[in-house]
Amino acid sequence: MIENKDQELIYHFGPFTLHSHKRLVYEGKKEVKLSDRSFDILLAMAQAEGRQLSIEDLRERAWKGWIAESGTIHAEVSRLRKKLGGETNDHIKTCTGGGYKLGYEVKVEIEEERPEAGAAVVTDSQKDQNPFDSLVYALPEEGAAEIFLTFSRMASQKMVGQYPDAFMNYIHNDYQGFGMAIDYYGRTSPKLELELVVNMAFYWDERGRWAEGRERLRHALLRHGEGSSELKARALAWFGFMSYSVDDYKTANERLSEALHMGTQFGDDYTVTLALHALGCVAEAEGHYAKAIDLYKKSLVARERVEADGISPLGLKNTYLGLGNVARELGDFAGAENSYQTGLIKREEADDRRGIASSMIRLSVVAIAQGDLVRARILLDKSRQTIYGTPGKNAIALTQFNEGLIEAAGGQYEAALTSFKTCLELRREISEKRGVARAMEAIGKIYSLTDNEKEGARMLGAADALRRSAGCPMSPAEENRFAWLKDDIRKKWPKEFEEAGKRILEGIVIV
Repeated sequence: MIENKDQELIYHFGPFTLHSHKRLVYEGKKEVKLSDRSFDILLAMAQAEGRQLSIEDLRERAWKGWIAESGTIHAEVSRLRKKLGGETNDHIKTCTGGGYKLGYEVKVEIEEERPEAGAAVVTDSQKDQNPFDSLVYALPEEGAAEIFLTFSRMASQKMVGQYPDAFMNYIHNDYQGFGMAIDYYGRTSPKLELELVVNMAFYWDERGRWAEGRERLRHALLRHGEGSSELKARALAWFGFMSYSVDDYKTANERLSEALHMGTQFGDDYTVTLALHALGCVAEAEGHYAKAIDLYKKSLVARERVEADGISPLGLKNTYLGLGNVARELGDFAGAENSYQTGLIKREEADDRRGIASSMIRLSVVAIAQGDLVRARILLDKSRQTIYGTPGKNAIALTQFNEGLIEAAGGQYEAALTSFKTCLELRREISEKRGVARAMEAIGKIYSLTDNEKEGARMLGAADALRRSAGCPMSPAEENRFAWLKDDIRKKWPKEFEEAGKRILEGIVIV
C-alpha cells in the first residue's frame, strides 16, 4: 500500500503492530522501545510488505540518502533484531545479496486522518501536554517553526548551569517539533536552518546523538553554500566536533581547521575555543599527546577571553578534563587529578551541575587507578546525585564503565561484566568506536580472568580491529593494562581473535 501523508497507517506483522506517524511499535500490548533509526528501518520493511529491501533501499529510506556504509546498516539491523527478541529469530530475514525483509505477511489498516497539509503534526503524547503546547501544534507549520526557533535561542544559553534540565527535557519531550522546524527551514531558509541546528548542537552532544547532529549540520552547511560568516564558523566547529565524536578524524581535522581559521578571521573567541578544544580531542584520540596538550592550553587562553566578554561558554567542553585525560593516559595520575580538580572548581564556580558530575566521574577513575575504591565509589555516587534529570547516554556509559572498574578491582567479576556490557550497548547506540573498543577490552579482560579465554579472544580481537579501523590507538596507560593480555590471548586463540576482528568490521555485532 502507498502511504498517504494525511493518513495514520497501522502495520500488523507477526506479533507486532507498528503505527507509522505515532512512531510506536507494540509486541502484543507491550511497547517495544526503538531508536529513531531502528524505527525507520522497521517502518521501511513494513512498507515493503514482505518484499526484499536492498542495502541501498535501506540507506535511502532510513538514512534519507545520507552516506552510510554497508557495515553500519548491517549493524543497525542487528540491533533492531535484538530489540525485537534477539539475534536468532525469524522476525527479520537476511536475503540473498545482503538485503533484508520481514519474516511475516504484512497487513495494513487506516486508523485516522492527520491534520491538514501545512499544519504541524500532533501526536497523542503532545495532545496530553499543556494548552500552550497544544496551541503550538495547531499553528501552521511556519508559525510553529518560528516558536521552536525562538525557544532554541533561549535554550542555547540555558542548557548549562544550575537548572539545565528544564531546557534539555523540553527539547527532549518536544523533539519531534524541533525536527519539524529544522525540516521546515531546510526547505525555506538556509540561514535559519543553520542557526537552529547550531542552537541544537549542545543538546545533541550531551545526549550522545552525534551521528544525527552531524547529519543535520551537514545538510544545513550544504544548503548555506559558499562564503563565510560567524554562524557558519560555529556550525563548522560543531560539525567537526560531532565528526570527532563518531571517530571520523580526517573530516574532523579538516572542518575544525576551517572553523578555527574562520573564527579567528571574525574574532569569534567562542568558535576559536570550541575548535581548538575539539582539535585537541582529535590529537588525543590519535595518540599525539604533546600536540593535544598544546591545543588544549591554547583553548584555555581563548576561553578566558570568552568569559571576560561576559559570554556563557555554553557547549565548550571543560578543557581541564582534556588535560586530565592526557595526563591519565600517560600514566601521570597526580597530574590528572590536579587537572580534574581544577576543572571541578571552575564548574562549581559556574554552578554547572553537569560539568561538576563529569569532573567527579573522572576523579573516580583516578581513585580506581590509585586503588582507593572507597573514594572512587563515593565520587561516583556524588556524580549521580549532582546530575539530576535525564543524563545523556555518554554520561551513563562512562558511569557504567567506572562501575565495572570498581567491581573488577574488588574481584566482583560478574557484576563488572554486567556493567561493562551495559556500557558497550550504550556506546554502540551512540556510534562511538573508541568507547566500544574500550568496553570490549574490559570485557575481554574479565573473560580471561574467569577462565573463558576463548570469549576473551573474540572481544580483544574485535576491539583491536575496531581501533585500527577508527585510527584510535591504545594510550600508554591502556597498553600497560591490555597489550600483554592481547598478545598472549592472540597466540593462544589466533582463529577466534582474527575472525572476531573481521566480523566487527563487517558490522556484525559481537556479544
